[in-house]
Amino acid sequence: MKYTRSRRRAAVLGAVLALAASVPVLVPRASQAQAVTGRITGRVVDAATNAPVAQAQVIVVGSTLGSRTDAGGEYTIVGVPAGMQQLRVLRLGYAAVTQSVTVVADQTTQANFALQEQALTLDVVVTTATGETQRTRETGNSVGVITSEDITPAATPNLSNVLAGRTAGVSVLHSGGTTGTGAKVRIRGANSLSLSNEPLLIVDGVRVNNSPESNSIGVGGQSPSRINDINPEDIATIEILKGPAASALYGTAAANGVIQITTKKGVSGRPVVQTYYEMGSIREYRDYPANYQGFDAAGDACYTVDEADGFCTIADVQSFNPIETHSPFRTGGRQKVGLSVSGGSDATTFYVSGDYEDEDGIYKSSNLDRANLRGNLNGSLYDRVNFSVNTGYLSSDLRLPQNDNNILGILSGGLLGSYEDGSTCGYIFACPETLDYIETMQEVDRFIGGVSGNAEIVSWLRVTGNAGLDLLNRYDHELIPPGRVFFSTLGEGERTSNRFQIGNYTANISGTATFELTPTIISQTSAGTQFQREIFRGTSAYGAVLTPGTGNLEGTAARFAVGESYVDNRTFGAFVQEQLSLNDRLYLTLAVRGDDNSAFGRDFGFAYYPSVSASWVVSEEPFFPLLAAVSSLRLRTAYGQSGLRPSFRDAVTYFNSVAVRTQDGDVPGITVGGLGNAQLEPERTSEYEAGVDVGFLDGMLGLELTYYNKESTDALVSRRTAPSGGTPTSVFVNLGSVTNRGIEALLNTRVARSENFSADVTLTYSYNKNELVDLGTDAAGNPLPPIIFGLGGDTQRHEEGHPLGAYFQRPILGWADENGDGLIGSDEVEVGDEPAYLGSSLPTRQASLTGSMTLFEWVQLSALFDYKGGFKQFNSTEEFRCDAFFNCRAINDPTAPLDEQARAVAGAIYATAAGYIEDADFVKLREIALTFSLPDRVASQFRVAGLSLTLAGNNLATWTDYTGLDPEINFGGAQNFSQAEFLSQPPVKTYTGRINVTF
Repeated sequence: MKYTRSRRRAAVLGAVLALAASVPVLVPRASQAQAVTGRITGRVVDAATNAPVAQAQVIVVGSTLGSRTDAGGEYTIVGVPAGMQQLRVLRLGYAAVTQSVTVVADQTTQANFALQEQALTLDVVVTTATGETQRTRETGNSVGVITSEDITPAATPNLSNVLAGRTAGVSVLHSGGTTGTGAKVRIRGANSLSLSNEPLLIVDGVRVNNSPESNSIGVGGQSPSRINDINPEDIATIEILKGPAASALYGTAAANGVIQITTKKGVSGRPVVQTYYEMGSIREYRDYPANYQGFDAAGDACYTVDEADGFCTIADVQSFNPIETHSPFRTGGRQKVGLSVSGGSDATTFYVSGDYEDEDGIYKSSNLDRANLRGNLNGSLYDRVNFSVNTGYLSSDLRLPQNDNNILGILSGGLLGSYEDGSTCGYIFACPETLDYIETMQEVDRFIGGVSGNAEIVSWLRVTGNAGLDLLNRYDHELIPPGRVFFSTLGEGERTSNRFQIGNYTANISGTATFELTPTIISQTSAGTQFQREIFRGTSAYGAVLTPGTGNLEGTAARFAVGESYVDNRTFGAFVQEQLSLNDRLYLTLAVRGDDNSAFGRDFGFAYYPSVSASWVVSEEPFFPLLAAVSSLRLRTAYGQSGLRPSFRDAVTYFNSVAVRTQDGDVPGITVGGLGNAQLEPERTSEYEAGVDVGFLDGMLGLELTYYNKESTDALVSRRTAPSGGTPTSVFVNLGSVTNRGIEALLNTRVARSENFSADVTLTYSYNKNELVDLGTDAAGNPLPPIIFGLGGDTQRHEEGHPLGAYFQRPILGWADENGDGLIGSDEVEVGDEPAYLGSSLPTRQASLTGSMTLFEWVQLSALFDYKGGFKQFNSTEEFRCDAFFNCRAINDPTAPLDEQARAVAGAIYATAAGYIEDADFVKLREIALTFSLPDRVASQFRVAGLSLTLAGNNLATWTDYTGLDPEINFGGAQNFSQAEFLSQPPVKTYTGRINVTF
């Protein structure tokens, strides 16, 4: 079936891409420019090397007119009003350049630009919540920007990898190495105890689903993340708004930050065809621990603590490593092929792309087939009306293996298995190939599309609007054939079939009026409305005792179960914003947004979110001294509020239908599903930030420093109700308060720049202090007790004065081999009486180092190192082996290190996991890539415009003192706070080779 699906997708892909060649003919041309307009053409080059600068933005200042340069650095702008005009060129990594040109009616004007490299760029264009664009110099908050040039596709197979380590304050927490699974993303810490802490995701102006736990069938913990549905090949820019100070206008969805993705667009000129093929291997490289058993002279089990306490003497230690001897792993592989076509006329441009990816994971039961299609169209209907149509389609088939917190897990079976080989290969109940019969699948079809436009109604008024949708059809299903997996009742066979339809709908419209109040002061007033709707529909079905030879629910005969779910959430918002600009270097912006949401309590009205920001480019003031050391200086500050809505039905009383057994048979009945809270409000987060941006040494070095202070109030906390009422025993109330305070630093350097050699280095650092300030009170006014959870039931807490999800256990106060026998006895370990704070479960410090070097313009080397620190990891894999299964070395081998014996004794005798909650600081070589590009003159001999070969690796090395399998594993996938390494597949190494050809 796999190859049949591949051929079908390849046929669809081929048909769509073949159609791309006809796009320039099929798209309608805009009406010809009136006699009062002309066109501007030109070329943009690097001032140092004279090389063309691609994807530079060339705009007519004060209008919506503009274009991007193509691969040759050329651009064309049509419909430019006759007369004197100012052109501005913007490109990340270069200083902005502005020049005046005189446009003659019905003629072409030439305007060329030479850009100087600059490590600190104040004129990068970013998209705002109003749908307009503005330069970063106009914003009082920091914005993280990642461009397509920062992405090495061969080394970054999905969007989670793209986001990791590239922006200060953004933490990507990978949960494991299972193919197709995701990660959780945190921006400036965690805000909410009960709601998601994932950022809002927007693609081409459309709000989209980015659920980090997108699976309804448990395989132990790992889940796909919908953020990885976005194809990195099609990304032009990623803009990261890190908190309410930047995202206030996005309202009741943006307290966790906003990630805005803009996909690629075409540029006018002849069609450019780009194709690539990549192939690689995926490898498991770790050494896994053996299973042990100690015996006394009589052949009975004897453990190190028992010998130390005088109950027995270990005479023999036997061990066996089932994972190494009967390895469940294979060398996985991945292939990817893609093609894009872009181009267009002066009036209309297009970008069409498609790719197909086939990845086989390191388990036989782990693979991913995925196809992506995209079509983007941009153009002008009239001289002052621009539009864009953006569409993307994904088709994906994913198979997930059993693992993590799962008795059927492949690693679980080996790590918790036997000290000897046998009929189960040393695994806990079956050889690993038996588990390959379990087929757990997820099929996804997803469409993201939108239409946007802007019009200059009169010279001082622009109107911008967009509408779009994200439609996701997801099919989760599992088949356990009868007579294959003999554990509990699984040998009878089972079938699960769950189908979901998930929709997100977006509609926005706004207007911006621009006035010149004085020759030096410009006012921009914006106002608009936004509507957003999320719909989730699901049906689930299960049956057991499967008829041999069948694979669907009709073949089941027992234990039937069905279910249905429905969620409908709607938000209506309106906003107004005023920005004043003085001499294009001092900016003051004030705004307020109001939201009404269907999840608010009926007694709560609109939620209002104010914001204010200021930015001052001090270095452009006449009084600023001309210094060789300091070439630019900007001061900025911002304050804003945004929110998180309650979950569906948290605010309302509702009932569930049930069947009630009476003496006359089953009759319909109801139970109270939820009590609701009519006063329920959104969680509200307020943030203040201040920063400075400094350029040194004529732009060769740029430094951005930011301090932020973020406070979340009205946090939702589940408060218990009286059980005597016969209703649900808890209700959500706005009670809690959480703070996040920290600093962020970004250092860009242009180490060298010449025709034959260039080198760039980027360093990021961030620190975040997260604290639960107030958990609230119960109905009687008494402080609520800590919320205790985590693997094992009590390893983590939400407790006032500490980070959310912090680790708590009875601490090990000390241990010593007092009698010198080389063993740790039960009386040689001292454990505290009460649980104590041991550390944060989330990193508090992180840094990254990104470097690239180019030699003779045809050899480029790049690498990314990622550091995370100031946190703990619960090594529950070893804790469970030692304290529950008694098969680890520390509890069986008298020669085991004393510190390992001590923590095992503390766990087995005193029931504390403190010894397994370890420092987890690490440095990883996330990615490295080496690219060889043929010089243009050589490529032309092969009748191509460009030809390159990239060799890349991902997750190649880890430096850490953590003793478990990997410090960033999480058994629960992307769960909100539960954190532990527990029988989970660690990250794997990936090696990839890629050929790129441009025609």
